[in-house]
Amino acid sequence: MLLNVVGPVVLLVLTGYLLGRYRPVEVSSLAPVSMYLFAPALVFQSLTHSPLASGYAPRLLATCAAHLLSMVALGLASAGLLGLRGTRRAAFVLPAFHYNAGNYGLPVSLFAFGQPGFQAATLVFVVNATLGNFTAGVVAAWGSRGGLKRAVAEMLRLPLVYAVAVALLVAATGWRLPEWLDRTVAILASGAIPLLVVTLGIQLAQGGGVQPSGELLAAVALRLVASPLLAAGLAHLTGLEGVGRDVFVLVAAMPAAVNAFLFASEFGCDPAFVAGVVFTTTLLSFATVSAVLWLLL
Repeated sequence: MLLNVVGPVVLLVLTGYLLGRYRPVEVSSLAPVSMYLFAPALVFQSLTHSPLASGYAPRLLATCAAHLLSMVALGLASAGLLGLRGTRRAAFVLPAFHYNAGNYGLPVSLFAFGQPGFQAATLVFVVNATLGNFTAGVVAAWGSRGGLKRAVAEMLRLPLVYAVAVALLVAATGWRLPEWLDRTVAILASGAIPLLVVTLGIQLAQGGGVQPSGELLAAVALRLVASPLLAAGLAHLTGLEGVGRDVFVLVAAMPAAVNAFLFASEFGCDPAFVAGVVFTTTLLSFATVSAVLWLLL
């Protein structure tokens, strides 16, 4: 099952890598296409087509939000210990807290825990698609522009924010888009992941591949080790139990989100480093996610 999830991602990254090695491709031109068209469509479609009803939903949503913000704080503290500042600090923190709860977390949760697991994973995805994306944009803008107020203003100019707001409104009211508009959004959304992952591969090629370093190792450890451990601790503190707890810990162990690379590219926060973390955590997740599953089941 994990190979079916990780395999296509790795192959698409390799495709982008080979393209970037042998053809001149401007990543700076591809990233805005994702940021302003494909990513908002993907988030909108995902939020409006996801089942969100569950008895433990409020507690799970609150625990996920606390986990995300705690990972931001842990990432900032670790960056301080490493002496990182500005864009490098933002590049380090982004993949530490922004993880792949969607196209990785959802299918793995469905495989491991069935439909109840999928519904719980959907709630985790909602937090990452809303609070996670907004926080990622603010962190990236803060690293490149300086000043928290200016960073929030930069994030508010992106269509992703308004796609989330409208999607939540549509989901809350039960209103359905006209079929022609829904299909248009679906077509855009279907191109988001392939474009993002291929672009990541191109960035790896142009940046000289994954550059091993202490910072890379620390970022990988935060994402794949510290994150699920923190999730388990928070679940215990909040009294989250059963499938909700297990799925929360499992999804918290997912590799860094490709969207972390997207924000790094948009705001110029060392996208080569973020691409390396995304790729490395995705490769290693085959072993680490398997280990988490073994402990939970």
